[in-house]
Amino acid sequence: MFQHPNPLLCPVAHVIAIGLHNKAFCDPILQDPGKIWRAKIPTRKLSKIFRWRDDKLTEPIFREPRRNGRPSETPVPMRGLTARRYLRRLGHAAGFEDTLTQKCLRRGTGNAVDAVATAAERDQVMGHSHSDIFQFYINPRVRCDVQAAYLDEPSDRALMKVLGRMSLTYDPLAPKRLSAEDSRAVGQNPRVVELRQKRDRLSAKIKEMKGLGGRLSPSQEMQASLAEQRKELNAALVRERQRLRDHAGRRARQRYFRENDTTELEEKENREGDGPPGQDLNRPSDTYRLQERARIAKVLCKPYGQLSEPGCLDQRIEFVQTLTKLCARKEARRRDPPAPASRDVPVAQEPPVDLAAPPLACDPRQCLFCLGDERCADSQRPFRFCRPSKMRDHLARFHLKEFTAPEIQCPHPICKKDRTTLHGTMHFCRHCQSVHGIRLRLPLEAS
Repeated sequence: MFQHPNPLLCPVAHVIAIGLHNKAFCDPILQDPGKIWRAKIPTRKLSKIFRWRDDKLTEPIFREPRRNGRPSETPVPMRGLTARRYLRRLGHAAGFEDTLTQKCLRRGTGNAVDAVATAAERDQVMGHSHSDIFQFYINPRVRCDVQAAYLDEPSDRALMKVLGRMSLTYDPLAPKRLSAEDSRAVGQNPRVVELRQKRDRLSAKIKEMKGLGGRLSPSQEMQASLAEQRKELNAALVRERQRLRDHAGRRARQRYFRENDTTELEEKENREGDGPPGQDLNRPSDTYRLQERARIAKVLCKPYGQLSEPGCLDQRIEFVQTLTKLCARKEARRRDPPAPASRDVPVAQEPPVDLAAPPLACDPRQCLFCLGDERCADSQRPFRFCRPSKMRDHLARFHLKEFTAPEIQCPHPICKKDRTTLHGTMHFCRHCQSVHGIRLRLPLEAS
């Protein structure tokens, strides 16, 4: 089997993991990667092919993420905007100074193939109809020592190759999130304050019209109109905040790459005892919210190049097994812990929750569906929202829309173990309020 020595860079390992997760192999006994890798090729043949099911051959490998975490009937191919967002996030996490895009990958592939292959092979890899198109993919950094060529001196090709790479200026310590000062500046922006005040005034007006205690009884049309206006104001507020956060993040990264080298040099001169050369004293330790991702990182850190053939095979099988389990997990939400306004103010620590047997009476800010979803990270399942209304908005966006069956199973771990079945949305609402202490806000059509 053709495979790369590094399991992370081996496309065969990734395709096998995806096939095992989607049960794409025709033979049902092929549910263990060890059987695939340890399969012997008969002497009369040159290869052994494990076929995929016909209905899986048309499904896309790169798919749109499912925000509700529920399996869909037909996978949706990944859009270009989604891929661009993921690549940009990956470039920021890796510490690249420039934004990572699809063209960066295509340009890097084309220039690498152009150095070792013919023009026809390069156009075949790039999918170009003629060679003139490749001029738009030439590396903007000239990988040629012009001074050495002019002076007729030997040039350092390895150095020129490194200088032409995008990773020349990357820094893993580059800021990936906004600082506390930048976040406060975004919240205090005049436009953000204006939109937030308008939304709060509309919310207060809606509460007043509902008439606490039954004093008022406005029409349904007026309530719906005000609710729609509040929804539009809230969407405008979210867009403005995101625009300001993106702008502040770009400025922070530009400032870091422009001033960091000088700052580190000054700190090194002022510091009496420095660490060993090349050591990052301020580099944070890596943390993983999903255990499968931590196992994959542990497997990749093993010296695979120094292992014998059985050891490399076992390591590759372990990598595929863990990668298959990771495909079934739900990505953890990217939430930052709240930063205190002052160092003297203690941060309230939430009590730990036993996920195997959590209490029936839950916090009214907790989501029952996330608490009972075993695919989520253990640290994210008992998450508490800032207030119950935010939790109800989360339920309405991701969970309550799927209530189409007449019978609903309670997602709480204990109720799920007891197979508690509820008949209809109103029965489920009463069960959540009386047993778990969580008040739901069902859609109008469900009530």
